Amino acid sequence: MAIPDFQTLMLPVLRKATDGEVSIQQVIEALANDYSLSDDERAELLPSGRQTTFANRAHWAKSYLGKAGLIDLTRRSHFIITEQGRSVLASPPERIDIPYLRRFQEFESFRFPAEDQPDARPSSETHTALTPDEVMRQARDTLDAD
Repeated sequence: MAIPDFQTLMLPVLRKATDGEVSIQQVIEALANDYSLSDDERAELLPSGRQTTFANRAHWAKSYLGKAGLIDLTRRSHFIITEQGRSVLASPPERIDIPYLRRFQEFESFRFPAEDQPDARPSSETHTALTPDEVMRQARDTLDAD
């Protein structure tokens, strides 16, 4: 199985917080087991060599959930689900992704802090399964190739 993209991990990360405060490391381990990741997939490192790809994607999923107000960061590497997060899980969507998160004002304020300015929003958006880090690396690789 391929390592899931960070948007695919959003709903599972949120679900892991339903019983109280959790550490992101606990969530990463549990999800790696849930997705039956091989030892090679669990060990695959980012090009920087500092973090595994799966952990990086889980961290990005957690970050986006926090920006949408679905989780609260309680202390370093720990979080809990918010009431808003619980209401999402009361009738859960099939998937939580960037288009889904756009329904939350907190998320829109994070993405477009100058919303009151007419040109604050891009006229056309593309939604990618890549993390922001992966988008930047891909752009760099494209520029290097050109």
